[in-house]
Amino acid sequence: MGRWLRLWSFTSKHGAKWRLTGFYSHLDTSKREETRALLESLGHSNTLPWLCLGDYNEILSQAEKAGRRLRPARQMDRFRMAISHCGFQDLGYRGSPLTWSRNRPTEGRIRIRLDRAFATAAWKSKFLGASVQHLSMSTSNHSMIAVSMPSTKPRYKRPRPPFRFEAMWLRDPHCAEIAEAAWMEGLYQPNGTQISNCLDSCRTCLSSWNKTKFGHVGRQITRLEKELQTLEQHHRPNHEHIEEVRKALNCWLDAENTMWHQKYRHLWITDGDRNTSFFHQKASNRKDRNFIRGITNHNEVWQEDDQAVERIVLDYFNSIFQSNGLTDTTLITAAIHPVVTDQMNEYLCQTFQADEVHRALKQMHPKKSSRPDGMPPLFYQHF
Repeated sequence: MGRWLRLWSFTSKHGAKWRLTGFYSHLDTSKREETRALLESLGHSNTLPWLCLGDYNEILSQAEKAGRRLRPARQMDRFRMAISHCGFQDLGYRGSPLTWSRNRPTEGRIRIRLDRAFATAAWKSKFLGASVQHLSMSTSNHSMIAVSMPSTKPRYKRPRPPFRFEAMWLRDPHCAEIAEAAWMEGLYQPNGTQISNCLDSCRTCLSSWNKTKFGHVGRQITRLEKELQTLEQHHRPNHEHIEEVRKALNCWLDAENTMWHQKYRHLWITDGDRNTSFFHQKASNRKDRNFIRGITNHNEVWQEDDQAVERIVLDYFNSIFQSNGLTDTTLITAAIHPVVTDQMNEYLCQTFQADEVHRALKQMHPKKSSRPDGMPPLFYQHF
């Protein structure tokens, strides 16, 4: 075991533990199954957030190999099975896509991605923003795998999350009462437009209710699970109370399912699929993809400082949306032939009717991305 694996456990300054495994798979194909079986057994017994990196001597698909001979499908299938068994996700990479190369007389130059870093969803959630870089080595035919961990000190001050109307709130009858009362309150505000005042009032009241009454879904589930376990272990269990707690727990589990379904937003998954770990993983993956670790400036220099990144983005868009030295636009506008007729323009300029807006809202998917005010079509369809 010592030849093929190195195991470490780490504890953060906050007391949270995680596991690191250095992996090296057997060169002999006939013996490679031993190391994969060992990796699967570690995955079966592991309960910690887990990072595993090293030389796996295998690939996940033919796209990870450049050379004449194809990789046997059976070997790749077995590798994918082991990775899935451990709950691993590829951390991706920056740099050259292939990490090992050799010149063989019978096949010519072969290049393969044998070295990589995998992590569980729990590890990725703990170290959001972690990245992998393939570093070229002059003394080895393998690239070195460098995993960059995000700083424990936040790079930026996290902004307050914007208001989002949650579909799971509709499972609570108090939600409708609060929304209707807040809407009526907005109707009598002296300043601003009526619709804006009503929406502002709803956002304020629903946010307050969610914070003080509805509660954190995860904490509610944990509390009820502990209560249910305590009741069931009692020497004289109160079955009526147990059923009440079980019913409440199922309601919160359904609410959690709805929450992750809304965050994931893939339309072919139905509310009845209570697979919250799947939703959590997909939503976390999307969050990780949207995280900007850094950006290259106009001099091709990599920048990760928040202020530098912001300045690069602003300079770029200012440069492409700003004209220099242009004074007369007559020739440009003369070359543009209008495609909107006077009749079409008259129709487009008509005032919107309430029934038109109502029909449009009814046709929209209820959980599609919400407007800047945080209200998805679901809100307008329900109230």
